[in-house]
Amino acid sequence: MWRLFQHLFRFFLPEVKIEEKGLLLGEPALVVSNHVGSIGPVWLLSFWPERLFPWIVSEMLTLRKAPLYLFEDFVKKEMHLKGSIGKAVSLCLALIVVPFLRFLGCIPVYRKSRLITLTMERSLKVLLGGGKVVVFAEEASQPTKEGVAPLRHGFLKLAALYWEKTGKPLRVIPVAICPSSRRILVGESFSIGEEALSLEKRKQKVLEIERIIRERYVRGRGNSPPL
Repeated sequence: MWRLFQHLFRFFLPEVKIEEKGLLLGEPALVVSNHVGSIGPVWLLSFWPERLFPWIVSEMLTLRKAPLYLFEDFVKKEMHLKGSIGKAVSLCLALIVVPFLRFLGCIPVYRKSRLITLTMERSLKVLLGGGKVVVFAEEASQPTKEGVAPLRHGFLKLAALYWEKTGKPLRVIPVAICPSSRRILVGESFSIGEEALSLEKRKQKVLEIERIIRERYVRGRGNSPPL
């Protein structure tokens, strides 16, 4: 079913080229990417050669909360629809999107809540099963620098949990999505082990990941779209 989803979306999307350096096929890993509005996650999930389990705000996985979230975050911003029409469109979208996101195996992120432990537990289960978790970690409220906003650091707590559970380092794959050139640039992966137990070291690693994503984004932005 995952392959069917990818083929379906690729049929409707423009061609997107993905650099395969650092993909680590068949290994558990944490994929960290910039967001690039609504198109970024769609591109990454559609063109990555393996199944990914993306983090997504918990509101988008419940029919009770998704319409309001879609209205504020997508319908008004990207569709430029407001008022009763915008809210009606948001409700219709929610009826389609929420079941689809659940089908994809999206992992709900409970922001500013103790329920974030559920996010970590489910993510850890995916990693222990050999899967890949993808996090779009940009802080949307912060200004971008060379196309990439600062990254939140909470997601690297997952590396600490993985170390505690397995005694092994977790591989991290930085990714830059570049809409202007229709490219997904995959940075060289690296491991985070025992140092993930330290909050300060996690913050340092996040700055390193951010630097790699920004460098890849700038490089990809300068290329022409594939024909």
